[in-house]
Amino acid sequence: MLVRRFSIAILMVFILLSFLITACRKDLPTDDISKSAVTGIPLLYCSVNDQGSLNLYSLSWDIKKGSVVVGTNAIANLGTDELDSLNLHLIWDGNKTVLVSMAHPDNLATGFNGYNVINLTTPPETFCQQVVYKVPGSDTIMISYIEEPSQGNSNIVVETRDGNTASRKSINVPANIINIGGFLPIMIFGTPSNYTLLVAYDQQNLSSQEAIGKLLLATVQGDKVDWKEVYGSSCSFIAGAGAREVKTGNKVFINSGCNIAMVVDLDSQYVKLADYKPINDLYNSFPKDVKSDNPDNVSPRYRSYQGLLLVSFTNRDEERVWALKDDQCIGEIRLDKKQHKISAYKAGNITESKELTGESIILPLDGCGTWQ
Repeated sequence: MLVRRFSIAILMVFILLSFLITACRKDLPTDDISKSAVTGIPLLYCSVNDQGSLNLYSLSWDIKKGSVVVGTNAIANLGTDELDSLNLHLIWDGNKTVLVSMAHPDNLATGFNGYNVINLTTPPETFCQQVVYKVPGSDTIMISYIEEPSQGNSNIVVETRDGNTASRKSINVPANIINIGGFLPIMIFGTPSNYTLLVAYDQQNLSSQEAIGKLLLATVQGDKVDWKEVYGSSCSFIAGAGAREVKTGNKVFINSGCNIAMVVDLDSQYVKLADYKPINDLYNSFPKDVKSDNPDNVSPRYRSYQGLLLVSFTNRDEERVWALKDDQCIGEIRLDKKQHKISAYKAGNITESKELTGESIILPLDGCGTWQ
């Protein structure tokens, strides 16, 4: 009996380790992948050039074959040596349109020959707080941020820019919403005459005295604004690095400040926050940097491409990117920064590895999401 219990214990440990190592291994069957309209995902990667700034290169990922094609000719020079939300904001649609905003006017991204480059000039006080949306099929840009946050106002500004024309609208947040630290728009989507805002704010947990994150949903049609509270809560969406979010279909995926993935189904009768297990399983499987002062900081990024949800976690040594469809993982790539290689995975197995010296992978965003 003792031997049998010992064997069972060993088996359970093996199963647990297998899960931790291969958390995104519930890949769709090959037949299901072949039925998907999307088999290839365009990516970019950045690498430090001889002058010490970052160059961008093309990187193509075939999720059906489990292969990658690494470009060797630079597409652009980003004019900075750091790819983060404090220096550079960049949204790339996966095709030939790029939105760029630099924190320092002296830094300027160059290149992008053959691309439709939209440079956004942003006041320094709103650079790290704004959310940006490009209206599909046009060059119209919608930008939202809090009005004069230093004065504690609760008005949300929505700017619409189209070429040389611009308009500005101020929206009042309901005065009866109890909050600490004010409000912050974290997503905008729609058209200039009919759009939706997702707004984050904090409330105080009366039992623990800690901040909890809450959401409001505003539907704006012309001058009419309808506010709706999103049920449920998480840790703060404002504190620390803030939230990362992306909209795929009618679902908004949000990563809160404590790296818990949440989902908001906009089609449900009662719009609420719910834990999103597929991404949380990926987070739990990702190796933490034990040498870091903050090993749980894995810089999550969410993006979307033609209905696929793209998720990335990174630390000093490695970056992993997963593609999800219908809550299932259909592919994975890993950038090994120490060994200077990139590997594609399919059904949990390495299908291809190639040399690549890169700092980070740029994911496409053809829908709606934040700058980060």
